[in-house]
Amino acid sequence: MMFAIAKHELWQSFKNIKAILIIIALLSASYFFANKGKTFVEMFELSSGEENTIYSTGLLLMMMFFGLLFVMALSHDIINRETSNRTMRFLLSRTSHEKIFIGKFLGVWLFWIICFAISVLVIAITSQTIDFMVIATLICLVTFEISIAFLVSVLIKKPMMSMFIGIFVGIAGPILASIVEYTEAWYKLFKYVSPLHYLQNDNYEMLALPLGALIIAAISLFIFKRGEY
Repeated sequence: MMFAIAKHELWQSFKNIKAILIIIALLSASYFFANKGKTFVEMFELSSGEENTIYSTGLLLMMMFFGLLFVMALSHDIINRETSNRTMRFLLSRTSHEKIFIGKFLGVWLFWIICFAISVLVIAITSQTIDFMVIATLICLVTFEISIAFLVSVLIKKPMMSMFIGIFVGIAGPILASIVEYTEAWYKLFKYVSPLHYLQNDNYEMLALPLGALIIAAISLFIFKRGEY
């Protein structure tokens, strides 16, 4: 049942017009930077290691600054729409809270993995390069962002309200992350809860993001299990 739920969520994601627009945006950014990468390399006199990264910059920037908004746009109602449509009771009569939650999370996660795979294929064909560190970074980042969307969806019971909250979080999140990361004020300590902080050095600090996602998902599942449906 869990995999059936994941399959359903994956299919529903691709049927969404918002998803199609997001995919077009990701592919456009990926192609532009992959196609113009050589120009940027020569302009900024980048090293060979930096050269491989520049071709994936478009995709990386899109997800760093707009990824949370994209994820929220598609998944703000991932849980509460079942409650609103009165289908949650039906699902719970056939399987457990855990399987519903994991199945939905897996379906959304696979959607983004497929989006990244297509984008990376465009980059690879255009630039003849693949940066595996960028791919790993994107996977870690989107896993964290999906967990935030699930938390919003279990906390906010009405889809229309979670949509507005999701848009606000999607826009404000990257802005606040940039502020706390590059400030010297007292609130600079909040940078340690910002995903941007763990993406700065192109190293394995990014593994903190899936760890954070696991914690947030566990909190969301706890709230989900205590809900009345």
